Amino acid sequence: MVQFRTATAEIEPLYNTQLEQVLALLSQQKSAHVELFGYADKRGDEQSNHALSLARSNAIANYLITNGIAKERVSIMARGDDDAQYDTADNEGLFFDRRVIINLKSS
Repeated sequence: MVQFRTATAEIEPLYNTQLEQVLALLSQQKSAHVELFGYADKRGDEQSNHALSLARSNAIANYLITNGIAKERVSIMARGDDDAQYDTADNEGLFFDRRVIINLKSS
């Protein structure tokens, strides 16, 4: 899982090691593919949150593709704030709603 700051799809440098591990696994398992599920917190309207969750999934996909993973092996889903768990007043909790879940699938 990669988490994001408010209203951004920029990957924080602290996730580079984790993403390198995902790249290594995908390089070793040539038949595996990855599903990326992007999410947003409850702040903002539904359309903006959907677009932001899509941008977050695309940021991770672009990282993987730029580093040698075939785009056919990457699936992107935008969930918006559909599965947001935290109230908008819970600033600390909202961090956990702003994420991309990385799911590796073997074929």
